[in-house]
Amino acid sequence: MKLKAYEILLELSNGYSDATLHKEIEASNTVSGFEYLLSKGGFLEVHGTEIVDALGLNALVEAHRPDSFNNYKIYSIVDEAFGSLPIDKIDFTMHLKKGALLKKSVTKTPNGRPEKATYRYEEVPFAEIDWVFSDTSGGLFYKKEIFLCYFRADGTKGERFIIKRKEIDFTIPNELEETIQERIDARLSIVGEIKAVCSGALTVGLDQTLAEVVATISPFWSAYKASREAFTELGTKTWRDEITALDTAIDYAWLDVPIDANGTTCKQYMIFRMSY
Repeated sequence: MKLKAYEILLELSNGYSDATLHKEIEASNTVSGFEYLLSKGGFLEVHGTEIVDALGLNALVEAHRPDSFNNYKIYSIVDEAFGSLPIDKIDFTMHLKKGALLKKSVTKTPNGRPEKATYRYEEVPFAEIDWVFSDTSGGLFYKKEIFLCYFRADGTKGERFIIKRKEIDFTIPNELEETIQERIDARLSIVGEIKAVCSGALTVGLDQTLAEVVATISPFWSAYKASREAFTELGTKTWRDEITALDTAIDYAWLDVPIDANGTTCKQYMIFRMSY
């Protein structure tokens, strides 16, 4: 059967002069030769059935159907050397043309975890990564899965496939440490976002320079250092409760500065971010 497939590839490759194809054929690498031929527009419609029957590569054909294989936006910036790879084998960190860079934007869940990353080329979405966490009742993750999908030319999302899966064994110390550290890092991210959002609000709302913003909020960060660190390290809610109880007419009036068009204040935003 392989000999027949090899003979068919030889016969049908006569119309192609590319050295890469002939190299694959001469090496009797029929699968690679077939993949390469499929990357040539229209080949599958003309010769697909006999090749598929000879090689038994129905799954490979499905991965390379011209109506999907050549319709993913990412292929427009994939280096020619990797252009025949099926979509689930494309790695946009390694396979893009020189100078082709994707711009990343990340959205997070209220508890500080990454949720979705969209990768854009010239402001157009080309790829998307999703994180899915499964947690214990105490909020520690015991399974983390990361999925990737690429956008088709019409803007719809293609098939989502898993690129990483991590399951935690809580009896192994370094794995337990990993899941605990994930929560610490997530809460540090929340604190960092609180500081950034409030600083931006003061820059606009109070027309302050960066130096003036630092002078305004530094006493607050110093006064609540202990409870803030307890939040990041242990997840305690003491800092949130202290902020809730603050009378901004007496202390830290800047906490009443709005951060958005809806009038959400810095104080309300802080409480929200720590109430996940």
